[in-house]
Amino acid sequence: MLSKGLLINEGDKCVYIKFVENSCIMLCLYVDDSLIFDSDMYVIDDQKKFLKNNFIMKDVGLVDVILGIKIIRDGDSIALTQSHYFEKLLKKFNYYNVSPLSTPS
Repeated sequence: MLSKGLLINEGDKCVYIKFVENSCIMLCLYVDDSLIFDSDMYVIDDQKKFLKNNFIMKDVGLVDVILGIKIIRDGDSIALTQSHYFEKLLKKFNYYNVSPLSTPS
């Protein structure tokens, strides 16, 4: 990553960042998952090309879920949620269809 001009984020060693003209590319790597952020698709495609030439990888396109976080796009807005993850846990432990109860005060 460093040879491509990306700098390691000191707050999170899995995040790399590079400023290019009016653009800021952010690359997040975690084990075998990666995310690339930038407003310029040319910059993203160039980064993906670099990664494909140096690592065995598969481009799955726009991400829907990563690391248990669901990404919801609505126009120019992006929302992050883990509600599906909690539903999965509740179903796994047979608590999905339980009724809420009030607790004594």
